Amino acid sequence: MIHHNLPRYYFELRRRTPRRMLRVAAIATAGAGALYAFVGFAGAVAFGSSVRNNVLMSFSPGDAWAVAARVATLGTAATTLAKQVHPLRDATARLPPPRAAPAPRAARRDEAAER
Repeated sequence: MIHHNLPRYYFELRRRTPRRMLRVAAIATAGAGALYAFVGFAGAVAFGSSVRNNVLMSFSPGDAWAVAARVATLGTAATTLAKQVHPLRDATARLPPPRAAPAPRAARRDEAAER
């Protein structure tokens, strides 16, 4: 498994080693998987076979907890965009500046003749 931010996370580790990074990635993946399974199980228990693809859509529009969950989902989407864009910005900033193309031979001859 690889994530586009993996190199950045690796270099932010204290006492970094590939083995330690693997451990961090395994713990993070297991935690995210457990949370995903818990939410899926809770949705199936709460709604049975009538659960919709987006479990938040199974709640009534006026349910305060569902509204809070929708707002939290929007907040997550809005604030994680920077984590997606930052590596691109960082990589672009580290590109070497473009070099000027060499002048065609005829132009160089004309410049030499003018001197």
